Amino acid sequence: MATKKPKAHQHTAPIEFCRADRVDLAKFDPATKRCTMNCGPHAADPRSDKERKFLCDDCDANWISAPAVKQHWESGYFCAVAVALREEGNPSTAIRSMFDQGGGAREAVKADPSDQDLFRVHGLMPVAGAQ
Repeated sequence: MATKKPKAHQHTAPIEFCRADRVDLAKFDPATKRCTMNCGPHAADPRSDKERKFLCDDCDANWISAPAVKQHWESGYFCAVAVALREEGNPSTAIRSMFDQGGGAREAVKADPSDQDLFRVHGLMPVAGAQ
């Protein structure tokens, strides 16, 4: 019976982890991507969670965080109020009610700048710099 020779240990090169550009990484908000693979870091991986998520092609980049959803909703709400105001041509009781129910001038600062201008023209928001 022949005996097998033990295989010699093969030395492997260390893993080279892809690194992100520091400027691009600084601009990246990790809340804009959601991990879908639940991958953990390799023991030798020097990258932060933020950097790994930034570089990951499997993370869901179309996911919107809860604060971003709220911002989109608020902006969209005031967009609808602005459309109604343009249709009616003046801030009727119904338009004023819709505007106020969305939070009024305090919350309308989250609206699109052109919608804010329309609200100012019709007296729903104070003119910038006016007391």
